[in-house]
Amino acid sequence: MDLVDVEYTFDNSKILFYFTADGRVIMSMTMMGETQTEEKAYEVQGSQIIMDGFPSDFVIEGNTLTITEGEASMSMTRYEPAEEPAA
Repeated sequence: MDLVDVEYTFDNSKILFYFTADGRVIMSMTMMGETQTEEKAYEVQGSQIIMDGFPSDFVIEGNTLTITEGEASMSMTRYEPAEEPAA
């Protein structure tokens, strides 16, 4: 899987995901002007990404990453950050 920085925006809230080459995903969520950051480990096995021991299917098409777990899916758009987020 190519490493991607992706952004998901909804209802004036923003979630940023930064996937690092060493198997970490840094998630930053801004809601109502407050930002929370969380870091988790991930690994890729074939067409699945595994976070917290839970596998989800993923597809990268152009600049869009779609992660699907069961019937729920989330699509995110790649962007180029100015710098790596702090862990």
